Amino acid sequence: MPNASKALLIAPPTPPPPPVVLPPFGASLFFGNSVVGNAADVRYLSPGYENEIAGTDDRLFMVLPFDGEIRNFFYRRGIGAVGNDILYELLLGTSTVVASFTLSPGTPAAQVILVTPVTFVAGDVLQVRVTKANPTSSPGLVVTSVGVLYFPPLIP
Repeated sequence: MPNASKALLIAPPTPPPPPVVLPPFGASLFFGNSVVGNAADVRYLSPGYENEIAGTDDRLFMVLPFDGEIRNFFYRRGIGAVGNDILYELLLGTSTVVASFTLSPGTPAAQVILVTPVTFVAGDVLQVRVTKANPTSSPGLVVTSVGVLYFPPLIP
């Protein structure tokens, strides 16, 4: 068939795959230092754990990578101390107090479970501020943990 037309077949475009939806997931974020100091001052626990005195620099914080909710705040110390109460505050941003404890330096553990979770967005910062009155001997091996629920974004 010399005069027959030849049809060019073109496959239809393949639709893009649907976005990947990751389920919400929980995480524990830790802040801690070997000591919080004896002087009456304001200090900030290090993200993770540092085997040194808590710093006075308010730039000690953790950046939150996804949107989510703060569910609870825990405190634990390994070595007791004596003196005035110490205030531990969980801050969202650098000024919004989400949860706090006022504890004797000898208190071994405490927790706050938030009745209404506090929401945050990716890029917000989290920090733990410690305020002490004089004279206070420093508890040792101070660790706090923050329970969060992350809502990861869609992956196209």
